[in-house]
Amino acid sequence: MEQPYHTRRRIKHSKPYEKTSLLKLVTNYSKSISTALTFFMCMILNPSIQKKAQEELDSVVGTSRLPMIRDRAHLPYLRAIVAEVYRFCPAVPLGKLFI
Repeated sequence: MEQPYHTRRRIKHSKPYEKTSLLKLVTNYSKSISTALTFFMCMILNPSIQKKAQEELDSVVGTSRLPMIRDRAHLPYLRAIVAEVYRFCPAVPLGKLFI
């Protein structure tokens, strides 16, 4: 006869790769959020740049579909904005660490 769920022994998962995977997930997630928040902050603080980027996007892609990878070559202003966000506030240190 099977024991009820609340009386079963709990299995402890303590494999080393599980902790490493979780740490990598959290670290990468925080980098992505940091970059996205920097982009949003820059667009809020610079509405003229946001308007120009939206006009470029609308002229290349239109309003009936989402941008695709093949559109990237035709969006130089938007590519420059993304590059500037990465330069302005990188998610990871880019220089040599001296301790």
